[in-house]
Amino acid sequence: MRIGSGLVIACVLGGVLWTLLGEGEEGAGEAAVVAPVDVPKESPIEAELATPEARRPAAPVPVEARPDEPPEVAESVPPGDGLPLAGRVVMVDGRGLPMVDVHAPALDLRALTSASGEFRIEGLEPGEVELEVGSSRSGTGDGYEIVGRRTFRAGDEAVELVVRACLLRVRAADESGAPVAFNSVEVTDVGDDGYLSSILSWSSGGGAQFADLPVPVDRNLRARVQGAAGSFAGLVHTPVAGGAVEVVLEVDSPSMATLELALGGPLDRVIGARLDVSLVNLDRDDRIDQSDALSERILIPGLTTGLHTLEVSVAQPQGTRQSQIFALVGAPAEIEVTGTGRIPIALELVPGGELELVLSADLDLLPREMLPVVVQVEVRPEGRSEALDLRWTGWHGGGAVSRPTIGGGWVADRSLPPGRYDVRVQAEGFRPSQTTASVVGGQACKVAIELLRE
Repeated sequence: MRIGSGLVIACVLGGVLWTLLGEGEEGAGEAAVVAPVDVPKESPIEAELATPEARRPAAPVPVEARPDEPPEVAESVPPGDGLPLAGRVVMVDGRGLPMVDVHAPALDLRALTSASGEFRIEGLEPGEVELEVGSSRSGTGDGYEIVGRRTFRAGDEAVELVVRACLLRVRAADESGAPVAFNSVEVTDVGDDGYLSSILSWSSGGGAQFADLPVPVDRNLRARVQGAAGSFAGLVHTPVAGGAVEVVLEVDSPSMATLELALGGPLDRVIGARLDVSLVNLDRDDRIDQSDALSERILIPGLTTGLHTLEVSVAQPQGTRQSQIFALVGAPAEIEVTGTGRIPIALELVPGGELELVLSADLDLLPREMLPVVVQVEVRPEGRSEALDLRWTGWHGGGAVSRPTIGGGWVADRSLPPGRYDVRVQAEGFRPSQTTASVVGGQACKVAIELLRE
């Protein structure tokens, strides 16, 4: 009976819908207005046929947990570790570039290339990494230009950075042309604007026959090497295209000025001494320091044009007797270099004297954390404005220092030529003190200075 009633209702609804559709076709030119009809979401038949279980909301489908499988990511990095980035730095001709600094500036990570140009950076986060290449001196720029791709993905271990640079092979030859070994190399950029800048310094544990050094392109460079056979220097212009270039340095550079020191006097009476020479170019940012065993003639090549201050001294082993202490006289305070060739200077070895310094002060009023008090000592030959580059050794042990402390005695690290010297001492919290010392050959000149509180 319930099924029959449902069929009747269905037939009635169907007739109503048919009538409405038919009228719509006959009066197509008139707007048909249909009143809204509330249609139940669930018909009486569906409501009667649906079981209570089917009408309940669906339960969530259980998902089996797998704790041993972490969520999938693009790249997984273990905590505390990172991805590597490795490869080679090569020049435009494909040759590996040694001793250059590969730098990831955004992460402040860097690595130095090996002799074949290989590098490896560790500890990178996933993603793209931009690299820079520079010299081992500063690690940025310095005229090295990356040609082509510079951005790589962390985890890549076959990177190739192509750089426009030069590989400078440095050799040295004596006056006969025979190769000589050396211990250190200094390369300086000789700029046209009067400013000299150091490109790099290199040293070996022993005597090297050659050195391969990365340098920028299109530069005028001065190379100086030093070894047991002396110093050698020369100029080289690096090509714009980059690649390998070689320079043979000479003991008497034809392209630069060479200082020739002729030493006279009793050289055979000096035991275990060396000659220290310092040249400072006042027109350019350039300095040459050279140390050689005493001999009748010493050549110092590689001087650039301009006005230089000159300081020449004899350094002798600690404990040398006063009768064996010598110093050099005849060196001018300044020399001017106007071109190439040799600049001869005659020096004479004479008995020298030691300068001993005794510093004292009332330290009872100073806080304990201020002890010991470090002082700055300047010693100038009378009438000269430049102070000597002296170091001091304490009487009671300790190596040479540039700034001694109050208390005890201090001895200059080398003998001084006879003459008068101005001695000035400064220390924080004390008044500056100045006195004059007279050095006599073969004697020790003792200077006692008492510092007073400000």
